[in-house]
Amino acid sequence: MRKLALILLTFLAVIITGWSQASPTAQITFKVEDEDGFPVQGATIGMTTFVHWQPGEGFGKDVNDGPKGVSNGEGVVVLSYTSKTGEFGYRVQDMEGYYRDMGNSYRFTGQSSGRWTPWNPTVKIVFKKISNPVPMFARRVGIPPRSLDMPVLDEPVGFDLEMGNWMVPYGKGRVADFVFTANRRWTDKRDFAARMNLTFSNEGDGLQSVVASPQSDSELKLPKVAPENGYESSLSISISRAPGQTTQSSTKTGRSYIYRVRTVRDKNGKIISALYGKIHGDIQIGVMRSKTVSVSFVYYLNPDGTRNLEFDRTRNLFEGIKVTDRVNEP
Repeated sequence: MRKLALILLTFLAVIITGWSQASPTAQITFKVEDEDGFPVQGATIGMTTFVHWQPGEGFGKDVNDGPKGVSNGEGVVVLSYTSKTGEFGYRVQDMEGYYRDMGNSYRFTGQSSGRWTPWNPTVKIVFKKISNPVPMFARRVGIPPRSLDMPVLDEPVGFDLEMGNWMVPYGKGRVADFVFTANRRWTDKRDFAARMNLTFSNEGDGLQSVVASPQSDSELKLPKVAPENGYESSLSISISRAPGQTTQSSTKTGRSYIYRVRTVRDKNGKIISALYGKIHGDIQIGVMRSKTVSVSFVYYLNPDGTRNLEFDRTRNLFEGIKVTDRVNEP
């Protein structure tokens, strides 16, 4: 009897231990809307669990074994799942007529009574409609492993956006859309400084910075239409390092630009025509691999004279460009 009682106690201890180690349950409400705040019905949302360590595989494995659901007439999907980590990813299935949502992750802050907390938070997903994509000149300039070096220092050099090239005599450009002037001081890789000034050729030309909403996971990061006003006629970009210090740069994560070039005004100052475009990400400069100053940026130029910034990825007006120069985002 004593032996049987010991076996029963051991069995109960195993069950109780299993209960105490059961993974907590998480619940999330996803609310899917379009840009105007109207609910999007029929969007498929799937949850995944992030596993931070897999023997022999390392960190960051994404286990796609979670539940899926479809948004109702109110744009709502409620999903529940169990997990030991409390960190979940979610993925959104592509929907016709909308730009792809890239998905994101959500981390719960704690747990209580077998539940991850906060319980049932609401995560908003905004679907951006595909309105009017148009052909554009779109390319990556000076992105590693390639570099775009200033032909000379301390002198303005024009860059033609339609040609994707420096102005003659340094390249094949015909219109100076962007005008770069660079200078540098170089001792060694631990002691240097460089500055690049970006100006323009016409009154009314310019650019303005824009930061994509941190809540937006859409592949369309920037506005669909360029603003009419608010353009600055110059931009200063810098990078430096002093002995014993870290590198300092004016580049900011998440910052992009919208610009206007080739502006023509009437005698009253009203804009008759102009070309608009956008720069994905910040403009960066470097000196490590250049004898002058290198510059890199990703740009789009709409040649149709409207303020439309939606790029049709199937109709890039640059033909035959290298893979490293191609643009894949809308």
